[in-house]
Amino acid sequence: MGKKAVHRRREIRRILRRELKKTENQQIPEPFFMVQDKRKKVLPSA
Repeated sequence: MGKKAVHRRREIRRILRRELKKTENQQIPEPFFMVQDKRKKVLPSA
């Protein structure tokens, strides 16, 4: 395994962490949230 593999793994981990943070904090852009709300009747506080 060269340095490229290590770098790629780090990159993937960083992206995964960013996605996790997004879902944890639920910081969804307003337009997207409104579309989801119409489609699934999801409450912001849920």
